[in-house]
Amino acid sequence: MTEGGRVTRNNRDIRDRLMWRLVALMLIVLVGWLTVLLFQQVGEREAAEEELARMQAEREAAPEAPAPAARPRALGLSTFGIRQLEQAGLGDDPEQGLLDDLQGRPDLIPEEPVLGGTHYFVAEEMAVLNDHWVYAVFEDGHIRGAAIFAFEVDGDGAIRWEAVLSRVEG
Repeated sequence: MTEGGRVTRNNRDIRDRLMWRLVALMLIVLVGWLTVLLFQQVGEREAAEEELARMQAEREAAPEAPAPAARPRALGLSTFGIRQLEQAGLGDDPEQGLLDDLQGRPDLIPEEPVLGGTHYFVAEEMAVLNDHWVYAVFEDGHIRGAAIFAFEVDGDGAIRWEAVLSRVEG
């Protein structure tokens, strides 16, 4: 109680105790709130780590896709080359005309046959590479090889061949 406007010692002790209890209660609430926040962050971190581990496991389990290879220009004669060869007299299918002509010229094969064999071109393994080159596989019954031939066509349809590169398989 008050004595002449003064707070007695008993009232001051009660007020001090209430103040300390309020401070303690505020500290407990603050610590509780911080604990909840901490557990939320820990949970979120664990979830993120689990997701990362799952993604890494999927990545390791999945076969690696090969990098797409650079696509070469299509083999064969260009439209311009076809037109030129048709005008030069190689007919409606100049590509086949080139292959047929080369196949009939085994004397152009730059390698010597062995054990009395006779060279010939393997028709299924010949290809016109472009407007200037033909790839052809040859054999003589004992050895097998491949060659690249350059060609030029005269205005009258005559084809000149030159063996540029050849290799016999071991």
